[in-house]
Amino acid sequence: MAIQLTSDNIDISPSMHELVKEKLKKMQNRLVDIPEDLQNIRVVLNKGSGETKFLAKIELHLKGKNLFAEEESYSIESALVSTVEKMDRQITKAKDKRRGV
Repeated sequence: MAIQLTSDNIDISPSMHELVKEKLKKMQNRLVDIPEDLQNIRVVLNKGSGETKFLAKIELHLKGKNLFAEEESYSIESALVSTVEKMDRQITKAKDKRRGV
């Protein structure tokens, strides 16, 4: 899966790249039946609305379908975890629709 990690107002460190890879593993395990060339993910980490808040966004382009999730929290990691959980639910829902469940 091609992962693009960006930010508008934070310098992305190597440890942030590793954190994103680690947290996305759960989501990637749900996508093993979809060819990698049909998967593209964009992660955006930014400072949020408050001085101490962070915002995580995930855009997933999957077989021509676009899924989007975002979450704000007081740490980058918790914002990212919550966003991945939201995206995971969307992936499950999309798979269920495809199977007619």
